[in-house]
Amino acid sequence: MTQGVTLTHCVLLKIETVGGDIFGMTDLDEDIDYDSVIYKTAVGATPSSFKSDNQLSVNTAELDGVIDVLGITRTNLENGLFDFASITQYRYDYVAESMLEIITRGYWGESKLFKGHYIAELRSLSQRLQEPQGDLLSPTCRAALGDGECGIDIETDPNAAKQTGTVNGIGLWTGDDVGKIDYGSNNCSLGVLPGHYTTKWIPVTPGQVLVISVRGDDPKHYAQTRTGGVCSDIALPTDADGTITMHAYTVPAGVEDFRLYYSASDNVNRRVFVHDQADPTSGLRKDFQSDDFAHGEKNSYRYGVVEWLTGDNTGATMEVVESDIDGSFILFESMYAQILPGDTFSVYRGCDRTVLTCEVVFDNVINFRGEPGIPGQDAILLFGGQGKGHQV
Repeated sequence: MTQGVTLTHCVLLKIETVGGDIFGMTDLDEDIDYDSVIYKTAVGATPSSFKSDNQLSVNTAELDGVIDVLGITRTNLENGLFDFASITQYRYDYVAESMLEIITRGYWGESKLFKGHYIAELRSLSQRLQEPQGDLLSPTCRAALGDGECGIDIETDPNAAKQTGTVNGIGLWTGDDVGKIDYGSNNCSLGVLPGHYTTKWIPVTPGQVLVISVRGDDPKHYAQTRTGGVCSDIALPTDADGTITMHAYTVPAGVEDFRLYYSASDNVNRRVFVHDQADPTSGLRKDFQSDDFAHGEKNSYRYGVVEWLTGDNTGATMEVVESDIDGSFILFESMYAQILPGDTFSVYRGCDRTVLTCEVVFDNVINFRGEPGIPGQDAILLFGGQGKGHQV
């Protein structure tokens, strides 16, 4: 009769992010130190079974884990720090302290967040074979600013204009006539003024320091406060030449709401920021202002990337949709954590991937990875002698 054999095997799961951070977990009931990586007991993290075969079909698995266990936090997941992380699963002999085999390799796919836990898709390497390979012809550049094909060194090239700054204000409201209301339909102290508008009411807290940024050719701008349904006006004069003017206003006791009032003829951007934010939950998470970037050019950092150096978003990055001469930035998506006054960040000039920007702004047209001379869609669809003399 053959005596039973006790196996001394366990599974190790290694996750290495694109940024170089390494996380290890094991199904053993104690931590394992192997190859300079600590594999922690996977309490609260359970990988599903991996399927592996000799075919080229896409194989996937899932990792179901509790947030804030094993160093995987909600902030990291929301900010994409695990996107495309490489994953390796080993079979390990914890008595002999040796790796027996690599079970599978893959990378981190889509993550879903639920109350207190996450489910991450672990994709096999064969998934890469389902993705388009090679370059497609395009009139715009296929390279990303700063990568190997572009050749620009973002850290040192003066044309990239990389700078660091400190957040002075966070946005409470921003936009061009977003949510505007015809002032004629509002019963406030200025009376009925057809052709004038107000923004939506913004809840504020007494003691908050609002910085109101307005620009336009109308010499009359007003802000309004509301206390118990009664409106009061604050005059905000602007320069006639259309330059931007910023006004600091401390919310007095009793004031509940705030909004901007302006004429329909204003072709302006108007923003409201909070300095010394009293209630950090009320601010936007993708709109902020920094005095370090005031008096620059409008949209000089559009398409650029902000990287957070301190604060709750440390290490996260996000593309810039718009920047302005008041030092304000609007990001492509909201950050997971609140942006707060005092947070520091770095940002570099963006590239719209056109040959003109490549030549004029970055002086890098020799590395342009596009075909600006290819015909557009209209020219390609011409047939039967249409469009004689058409320049393509």
